[in-house]
Amino acid sequence: MKRTGLGWAALAIVAGAVGFTPLAVSAGEAAAPPSGKSATLREGEKELQSRIQGVTVYSDRALVRRTANLRLVAGKQWVVLPGLPVSMDDASVRAKPPAGAESRYRVLSLEVRTDFREKFTKEEAEKLREDLRQLQQKMQGVQDQMNRLSVEESLLQAIRIQPPPQSKDNPKPRELNPGAWSKTLEFVQTRTAGVQEARRAATKSMRDLKREAAEIQSKLSQVQTYRRLSEKSVALEVECPAGSSGEAAVEVSYILPRAAWYPSYDIRVQAKAKKVEITTYGVIQQSTGEDWKEVDLELSTAMPATGADIPELKKWVLREAQEPIVVAKADFEISDHMETADALTADKANAMLDENAEMARAAADAAPERRLDAAPKPKKGRRAKGAGRAPQVLAEAPAAAPPATAAMEPGGWEAQGAAGGAADMKEDSEVASVATGDDYEGNAVKSAPRGRWAPGGARKNLEAAPRGPAWPPSFPCPLPVQSAGGYDFKFKSVRPDTIPSDGKAYKTVLAVEEIPADLFYETAPVMEKLAFLKGTFKNGKDLPMLEGPARVFLDTDFVGDMPLKTIAPTQDVSLSLGADENISIKREENEISADKGVFSTTKETRHEVVVTVKNGKDKPVKLVVFDRMPFTDHEDVKVTLVASQPTAEAKSKGLLKFTLDLAPGAEGKATFAYTVRRPPTIKLVPQIQPPEEEGN
Repeated sequence: MKRTGLGWAALAIVAGAVGFTPLAVSAGEAAAPPSGKSATLREGEKELQSRIQGVTVYSDRALVRRTANLRLVAGKQWVVLPGLPVSMDDASVRAKPPAGAESRYRVLSLEVRTDFREKFTKEEAEKLREDLRQLQQKMQGVQDQMNRLSVEESLLQAIRIQPPPQSKDNPKPRELNPGAWSKTLEFVQTRTAGVQEARRAATKSMRDLKREAAEIQSKLSQVQTYRRLSEKSVALEVECPAGSSGEAAVEVSYILPRAAWYPSYDIRVQAKAKKVEITTYGVIQQSTGEDWKEVDLELSTAMPATGADIPELKKWVLREAQEPIVVAKADFEISDHMETADALTADKANAMLDENAEMARAAADAAPERRLDAAPKPKKGRRAKGAGRAPQVLAEAPAAAPPATAAMEPGGWEAQGAAGGAADMKEDSEVASVATGDDYEGNAVKSAPRGRWAPGGARKNLEAAPRGPAWPPSFPCPLPVQSAGGYDFKFKSVRPDTIPSDGKAYKTVLAVEEIPADLFYETAPVMEKLAFLKGTFKNGKDLPMLEGPARVFLDTDFVGDMPLKTIAPTQDVSLSLGADENISIKREENEISADKGVFSTTKETRHEVVVTVKNGKDKPVKLVVFDRMPFTDHEDVKVTLVASQPTAEAKSKGLLKFTLDLAPGAEGKATFAYTVRRPPTIKLVPQIQPPEEEGN
């Protein structure tokens, strides 16, 4: 059989099925997987391999602590710790001997370097190419085999069992030969089964080859995308005293952006034991560019600052809001009317804008009306340094003025991500250049887009940070630095844990404790005739329980999710654990009216309320009954509680509280009576006041 034209043509079809094309690249192109080579060392320098010892995670960043073993040699030497993430804050890097090793050496100087190296080596690329060529040859052989099997199967299907044909010399039909039929059928069945089995084996082999080829092609695709890899290294100059020998550890720490955490809780109420088991988790997300593998984790509510001095207190100026200028033709740029933008003062800018405003009005009067949506895009202009809240050159139609309160709040400017007059500009305005502001260290930084949060010390590293999921993540609660109210609390994980740098949420256990709990039932039968189980306990820890989501369980049953507010040490915590239909409740109210006085100067109405409850459980329960009687502020209307059994605890504005202790199967009652006295000329209208308005 002739195979001309089958080779690369057939292979191209197979290659297209797995998403790659046969390679035709030169050996000079960048190549294969990471080589793991170390940073480039200068003459006399020694490389130290380090490992992450521990990580402290803050609300918007992380402090990483690494350790390495240093060989002690008398005199001075330079050592380098390579392979550090490029998003590292250079100003935060610190190096020191561990406690107890201060006398063995000292760190004289520290240098942070950015290293660029080939991510793929030529040899590794060639190996991948050769592997792919071999796979292509194997796939071609399998494809040839499948083609031969298809031809053989077609021939077998074409075989038909027919009687011998008649001839002119012998017009009588020839006798059939059943024995030959049987042999023919057996031959066809045997060969067909063999062809089908061979086809299944070839299909499986092709599938495996395609999968392997796709993996190699994926690696080669990276070669075409990523040519060089940048990382950082820390070089240390250390000095050891005379006679030094052996090894000592060196500790290096640095801050990384794109790390955050929040607390969450599992609260399990054990009804029979009357206790609560609380598991506190720290939910951590990070996209710092390095994985934290089996490290000691510490979660902090502090906000670290690299500056040691008090930040400069800047002036807070209030100015009258000004309307944006309507420009008839968007061809005016401040830069056209000044020598340098930096030399433009606020007064000059205002004078120039006033002059152009007059020109714009004259042009607008002469020009025909234009629809807002048909206005051309304005040209980009510059805002002068020091111009403060000077009017800006905007689009042809004025933008909506910001709320007055936005300009009155100290955080108003920074919350909008711009300084000075840029706070008044629309987000989609193409007129002004990117506004700049100051971070908490006083460093000039590009403003973050509105609605996005960029922490102060981490802003300058956002461009250098590795690409990953959108940041910052969306949390179901405030950041710990907010929940802690300005206090610095630290929570340590109970064991080393692993947090990959993929932006996903990972839980680490911070604490597991059991606390005695008080369990009782509450009911408000005037609203709903159900008893609800409640649990209370005290936060017995020395640390607060920060605000975060909590999952509540009653024994083995999941009750639901609840938001937990920040709870100080020794503060009471109340849990709602759901309704219990084993406690039946009935409420009855009777009204009795009567006139007081000979001439009926006062009308009195008496109300009697009876709440009957029955404990259908096999254990004693404590039930708190809440009810109400009306209250009024009218001086001629009097509402008086005249009886209650058991004695009611009067709450504010007519709310009453009864406490019943019920034995198993027992029945109890809470009763009270009140009177309403008023002149007959006054007609009363009842109103139900929402709980949040009770204080009004």
